[in-house]
Amino acid sequence: MGFLGQSGGVTNNFMRMASARGIGINKAVSFGNQMDLTVEDFLEYFAQDDEIRVIAAYIEDVKDGRAFLRALKRITPTKPVVILKGGVTGEGAKAAASHTGAMAGDASIWSAVMHQHRCIEVRTERQMVDAVMLATSEKIPAGSRIGYLGAGGGTSVLFTDLAASAGFSLPELSKATQKSIAGRISEVNTSTRNPVDLGAFGFDYKIMTHAMRELDRDENIDFIIFYLSLDFLNLFERKRLEKGLHAVGAGAKEVTKPVIPILAKSADDKPRLEEIRLLALSIFRGAGLSMYNDLEDAVAAVRAVLPWSLSRK
Repeated sequence: MGFLGQSGGVTNNFMRMASARGIGINKAVSFGNQMDLTVEDFLEYFAQDDEIRVIAAYIEDVKDGRAFLRALKRITPTKPVVILKGGVTGEGAKAAASHTGAMAGDASIWSAVMHQHRCIEVRTERQMVDAVMLATSEKIPAGSRIGYLGAGGGTSVLFTDLAASAGFSLPELSKATQKSIAGRISEVNTSTRNPVDLGAFGFDYKIMTHAMRELDRDENIDFIIFYLSLDFLNLFERKRLEKGLHAVGAGAKEVTKPVIPILAKSADDKPRLEEIRLLALSIFRGAGLSMYNDLEDAVAAVRAVLPWSLSRK
């Protein structure tokens, strides 16, 4: 990816965040108050660079609106452009003016322009890196129908509410898909309709991988999300844990639909949970997947990137 930042601090922050997520950085430019070269110049340059697949930018102001929109119109049909705008509120605009002398416009107009030109608009630095990670993944969701795999009923219910509120659906799986998944698990404390609650069997990597392959075959599903708890993974010794994560990562890479893993933790005071998270991140990013730390971040990232993905159909 290529990054443009109208702030040295934001550019430095983003570079560190992207590197920690295993996002390949081709070029990065901190362009300040645009006294000579402007954001439009850099966009045009990045557009012509075949080694840059995704462009991300932190922008406080645009000097030449027409040139900016012309650049976006040329770029976004083939490359996603993720933009974080600074100074979208009255108070933020005052801060931007003191920072780079920026003249900020109306937030609703800016959002409308972003939508019209197929840009991926985000509100925070974390949302920006989350969206870029998804956009640079080997497979990007191109539909809103989710197949969910988890190991717990309550979390499955909460995810369903979250996804529905964001405009996604969890269609009931075909009878054949349900039957195949059910054949590997107990009928007690599990569900195969969607969300798929594998119960304790969700920590059996062979069963998780089998269920993933079945969801991949189901015509009602566009992409797959699976959820694992780091707190429970902490119960496994490292050799078995590493073997299982590699198996799930390999299985996700083999299926045709995008797979998005979520590895969440409840306890913030257990160093080994962070060690497991970093291990999983390395394995899943190596398999071309985007990995998130909680349900909300994953849903927000897909919601941000999906309109651009759908526009290519």
